[in-house]
Amino acid sequence: MFPKVIGIVPVRLGSSRLTKKHLLEVSGRPLLHWLLLRQKHWIQQRNAQLEIVVATTTEAENDILHSVCGEIGVRVFQGNVHNIPKRFLETTEKFEADAALIIDGDDVAVSADAVLSVHHFLTSGWNFVTTAGLPFGMNVSGYSTSLLRNCLSDNEAKVLETGWGRVFSKHQPVRIQFPEHHLHQMLRLSLDYPEDFKFFESLIGHNSDFFIKASDRNILDYIEQHKLYLLNKSVHEKYWENFNRDLEAETKGQKNA
Repeated sequence: MFPKVIGIVPVRLGSSRLTKKHLLEVSGRPLLHWLLLRQKHWIQQRNAQLEIVVATTTEAENDILHSVCGEIGVRVFQGNVHNIPKRFLETTEKFEADAALIIDGDDVAVSADAVLSVHHFLTSGWNFVTTAGLPFGMNVSGYSTSLLRNCLSDNEAKVLETGWGRVFSKHQPVRIQFPEHHLHQMLRLSLDYPEDFKFFESLIGHNSDFFIKASDRNILDYIEQHKLYLLNKSVHEKYWENFNRDLEAETKGQKNA
């Protein structure tokens, strides 16, 4: 059993594709607020014992996140700049947590059901949990602090950013399978490009209270009904091209180090 599990939202304001994207505002609030407020609502609704914290880097530009997140009662930890799993470990150690579930800071509409399901498995004592089947930007993963520590001790890379999940490649997770939405391949619920911002602006801006309180299914139904997936469908291929290029550069750099 892992008595204390925290939710970690990695956020870094130095994005080159969409500057300070997490602070872009919709209906008078930064997008980061909408992500956090929705998750806090559903955690409270299900009476889960789960604190969500933001994990950023020690770079000065990220200092502002303390005040931004403090406005809605969310604590911030600043840790490792280039090794994302190391930052997770530092955060769990700072908050004396036995395990952490990871909510990508780009995934503004991450699945509340996925978060709570992973939380349940972690509190039951599983070391490594992931969800599958949900649209891009809605899945969640979770790791025990001991697994984070062990995997990082076996990996000497100083840079683990793009594709950082490879540090856990020797371990098999418990996989929570969700049924795929019939528009699965067309849905993109992640924030990387201006087109993604337009998507979230349309999803949240017309009814922000709905966004916070709606179930995952209602969110997906709304996206389908209003054909919001067309707003950012064009950048999905570009995203993966950039991801694979960055991953190749990062792994090549480690080999040459």
